[in-house]
Amino acid sequence: MIQHNLFPVSIYSNMLDVDSNTKNKMIEKIYELKKISKGSVVSNSGGWHSDRVDLFSLEEFTLLKEKINECLVKIINTYYYKLKAFRNNFENFDLNKLFMENWVIVNGYKNSNHIHSHPNNWLSGVYYLSVPKNSGELRFIDMISSRVHEGYYYLPSNLESEMSGVITPENNKLVVFPSWLPHTVEENQSKEDRISISFNIPYPFLGVEPLVVKGDINDR
Repeated sequence: MIQHNLFPVSIYSNMLDVDSNTKNKMIEKIYELKKISKGSVVSNSGGWHSDRVDLFSLEEFTLLKEKINECLVKIINTYYYKLKAFRNNFENFDLNKLFMENWVIVNGYKNSNHIHSHPNNWLSGVYYLSVPKNSGELRFIDMISSRVHEGYYYLPSNLESEMSGVITPENNKLVVFPSWLPHTVEENQSKEDRISISFNIPYPFLGVEPLVVKGDINDR
């Protein structure tokens, strides 16, 4: 008997080399922003979700943006190489001109984020700036809805663990995933804040550059 497991979903992670001094400056700036803004309620259950501020344009986050871009280039070159054939100008595309919508989430004790996805985007990512022990897992949810409709008891035993998958946050870990993939952040069970910086990457290669690129499109 041969079993075929189809439809895998790729999620990418990498540990970024961000020094403690830079991290402390980012944390200080985040709490400064938190003091002057009530934030937004989006996917967060409690905690603080920053308003739509372009963090990566701030001096404190310049190094982080560079490190994230390095990883994105590797991901694109390795796993999305067909884009090079699709768009002739792929090699010259400057990620620094691509506006990545970004925000901060500060989850305190018992705070979490309910199931959600990031529609109208290509890839999404999260960088973990400060992760206390037991501060909540990042859980991805199976998108094959028919499995959910079957009910738990009708699933083959080998798929029970595949209804969702967990990536454990760590300090300096970057996680990049398809924006359509539903995910949730479990409750922070520690008494310290967990701080993460999330971002969306729009579709830069599908003819929508005027909507997502900073500055004049003719400057590219």
